[in-house]
Amino acid sequence: MNNIELAKNPLTSEETLTELAKDTDDIIRQEVAYNINTPSATLSMLAMDKKATIRYIVAGNPSTPPATLYKLSKDNDRDVRKVALYQITNEIL
Repeated sequence: MNNIELAKNPLTSEETLTELAKDTDDIIRQEVAYNINTPSATLSMLAMDKKATIRYIVAGNPSTPPATLYKLSKDNDRDVRKVALYQITNEIL
C-alpha cells in the first residue's frame, strides 16, 4: 500500500496517520486531513499547514476538535473561516 492509500484508509493506525501528516507531499497531508480517524492532535497540527486547502479540509473534518475549529474560524483564508464557522454552528445546534 502506498502512502496516499494509507492516508485514505480508515483502518490506518493513528501513529501512521500522524507520521503521514508530516509528509512533504501536499496530497498525502490532504488525505490525512480528510481521514475521520486522524487523531485530534494531528488535525490541530494540520490546521497550521501553510496550504489553505489542507486547513480547509481540516475545518470540514467532523473529528476536528472545537478549539481547533475556533482557531480556524480566524484563519486568513475566507473559505477556511467559513467552513470552520459552519462546523462550530452545527456543533451548537
